[in-house]
Amino acid sequence: MVRAGTAWLPGPDIRMSLTAVENLADACLRALTWPAGAYNIADATAYSRDAAVAAVLGVPVRHVPSAAAEAAVRLGSSLLTRYALDQVTDGLVLDIGKARSRGWTPTVSLSSSGSSARP
Repeated sequence: MVRAGTAWLPGPDIRMSLTAVENLADACLRALTWPAGAYNIADATAYSRDAAVAAVLGVPVRHVPSAAAEAAVRLGSSLLTRYALDQVTDGLVLDIGKARSRGWTPTVSLSSSGSSARP
């Protein structure tokens, strides 16, 4: 994608949570004192998939019709699997409220960390 100068993604754009490694490491250290349980850890806000990909790869995003991407999966494309398609077309925004209630606050974002906050 980078060499070609364009990231082609199945449209439309979606909202998604990403987690900067710095936020994850900080939450892991703080979690040593939290009650047992599952905690979602992510950056403070969700991102536009297209904007995040463009920021990390440094190329513009263009859309391929979802139907064309799904057809490629059905035909057994070695470049695109059902799992990979789901990862870029199904938005997932995590609720980090439980970790926040323990006093944790994410401090790094995609815009503040360059490319360290990757999907």
